[in-house]
Amino acid sequence: MGGFGSGRSGRKAKSNMLCGFSVTQCRQNGVLIPGKKSAIRWKFWSEPAGAVTTHATETALVVSYALPDAILGLLPHEHSVRYLFSECHYGGRRMWFGCPNCGRRVGKLFVQEERIICLDCGSLTYNTRCKGKGDRAISAMHAIERRLGAAPSGRLPDKPKGMHWRTYEGLAHRHAQHGSVFMGRMNSIFDKFRK
Repeated sequence: MGGFGSGRSGRKAKSNMLCGFSVTQCRQNGVLIPGKKSAIRWKFWSEPAGAVTTHATETALVVSYALPDAILGLLPHEHSVRYLFSECHYGGRRMWFGCPNCGRRVGKLFVQEERIICLDCGSLTYNTRCKGKGDRAISAMHAIERRLGAAPSGRLPDKPKGMHWRTYEGLAHRHAQHGSVFMGRMNSIFDKFRK
């Protein structure tokens, strides 16, 4: 019990294997401007993985795409994704997508074959939810290294020009903490092999 590779088995499908689009991403790219037609494209490992065309209206985002079919060639699909809003505590409104499948208020939707779904409808999970302590620690170390302008390597790069020393020292401290968690996890794995 608790041997190498044990832990969360990841029974749910991972959302990073599907093409997804979020309200934030669409707003930043100007996709949600009423009357505008746009395209959202995805890449996996720098290879084209999919694309949808969108047409924004006042109340919804119309998403169109085509899937290959062995007999009919390409089958077109079109879904209307409603805009939902929630009031913010200090004024203003926050925009959400309404899941076309269940109607829930969500920030991100995914294209799964002939339907557009949220995490719950597709029984999806994020890849990071299935990581163990060691994997989370190394991911956090790499995120700090990227923030400091270096490629992920496991070593802390020098302070970038223009960054405050207090900020850099805080990041260095967090990097060291995650490094010790990772090394502790690796030592426990190696100890199990030594027995």
